[in-house]
This record gives sequence, C-alpha cells and structure tokens, in this order.
Amino acid sequence: YLSTKTVYRPTVHPFASVLCHAWEETDWNLDVNAKAGINIRSPYTEKRAIQIFGEYFHGNLPFGQFYKLRAEYYGAGINVSF
Repeated sequence: YLSTKTVYRPTVHPFASVLCHAWEETDWNLDVNAKAGINIRSPYTEKRAIQIFGEYFHGNLPFGQFYKLRAEYYGAGINVSF
C-alpha cells in the first residue's frame, strides 16, 4: 500500500506491504514478510525513488537446500529505484 497523503514534503509517502505464502514442500507452513517505511520519489520523474523501511520475516528460509529451516528476523533496508 502506498499512501496518497504526503509526509513532510510532497514527494514523501508512507508505504506498507505484507507477503504471505505457503508451499507444499514445507508442509504448507505459512511464510510472512512485512515491510513498512517511507517512499521518497523524485520530483522530476516518478520512476526514480528511494525507499527506507523496516522489515519482519517469519517462515521457511527461501535459500535452495535450506528451505526446510525456519527463521525469524527483523531488519532495516534502503531500496533505490532508477
């Protein structure tokens, strides 16, 4: 979800997302990934943006041979889109 209301300046918008999925290979255990933060877009072109966010994950690791291992973590990140 990307809010249409601005925060601080006209180019700064809050956002939130949740991804849930389950796979047969992991006995249909639910994997949850949630992110929330701010999206700072360029005033000149809408395709350029920077996202600063916090992240939470709980579920099976998505890494090949380790997909049966469960994990839970919190994190912070920056995403740059050109």
